Amino acid sequence: MAYHFAIQPPASITRYLADVDFPASKQEVLWSAQLQDAQDDILNLLRRIPNQQYTNVTDVLDHLGKTGIKRLASSYVDKWLGSRTRAE
Repeated sequence: MAYHFAIQPPASITRYLADVDFPASKQEVLWSAQLQDAQDDILNLLRRIPNQQYTNVTDVLDHLGKTGIKRLASSYVDKWLGSRTRAE
C-alpha cells in the first residue's frame, strides 16, 4: 500500500509510536506520541484517527490515510500560498 502523507512521511510519525504496546487504543497511541514530544501537526493527525483498538503501527498509518490527510495538506498549502501572496 502506498501512503500519501503530504505533510509528514510515515517514518516521521512512526518514530513517535515506537513505545506503543500494541494492540493499543487511540488514547494510548496519542499519549505515546505526546510523551515522545511529537510536533503539533503530528498530534493533530493522530487526533483524527477513529476511536478504536489498533493492532500495530501500520494499522495506525492506514487509518491516518483514511481520515483526510489530503484535506489537511490542502489547508497547509492554502496557508502557505496565502502567506507568500502577502509577502510579495
